[in-house]
Amino acid sequence: MRFRLGHDIEPFKRKSLIGQVVVVLLGLQLLFLSSFVALPLPTATGQNLNNCLHNQTVKFIQYLPVRWRTALVEYFPQLSYVDRPVRHSVYIPMTPVAIFVGYALGWQLGVVSSTLFLVAGLIGPRFDLYPFASGAGLGYYKELSFGYLLGMVLASFCAGRITGAQRTSVNQFVAVMVGLACVHVTGVAYLVGSLVVGSFLQIRPESHVWAGEELRNLSWYPLTWDFIFAVALVGIGLPFRWLVRTLCAPYLAQKDTRVPSLEDIG
Repeated sequence: MRFRLGHDIEPFKRKSLIGQVVVVLLGLQLLFLSSFVALPLPTATGQNLNNCLHNQTVKFIQYLPVRWRTALVEYFPQLSYVDRPVRHSVYIPMTPVAIFVGYALGWQLGVVSSTLFLVAGLIGPRFDLYPFASGAGLGYYKELSFGYLLGMVLASFCAGRITGAQRTSVNQFVAVMVGLACVHVTGVAYLVGSLVVGSFLQIRPESHVWAGEELRNLSWYPLTWDFIFAVALVGIGLPFRWLVRTLCAPYLAQKDTRVPSLEDIG
């Protein structure tokens, strides 16, 4: 779409450097906050989630009228038991936030924010800043989970690139799936590569003993929650995209008599 302002210009042709800096810092702050959020969620295995759903259902029907509750228990006797064991694990929503940052900020600013977060973690100890799960510092590349941080930068790029030109439900879903693949494929490849190299150099001679446990904790368990939270964040991301475009391109607000609509910013 083109606007007529005495002569034709492309929408958002003149960008605000200050606006872009503000947006990048906001994305960086979101990534920092996500690294300090620890949610105790049910461990994402089939039986464990079934047990959790069963317990929550039983608790819910306790609020129903006695007649309804009795009828439900009569037809579904298993609803009378609420003591199924449920295991919980700590979930940190960094992957969904990285996808959201790329989606909301666009691939250029999203990559800048994700990269700055990575750099801040590597040099953080100089400023008493430890944003990563196991600390921070230049030696953090030795951590088996470092590949997942690298994958977050790639996820921000892909999410922003896929949804940049056209925002549709299909593009949003593809952006989520590709973003998750970027994080977990990169993370698993880095982890396996580190274990192989470490075993060859006798740095981690018994790494095969706990390699499966690391893969399970870093990819298998969080993957379900990564998908759910990423879909939720992208689903509510349209107002943030509008805010980002407005902050980064105030030229239209100054020259045009109306505020750019959501359709204008795509």
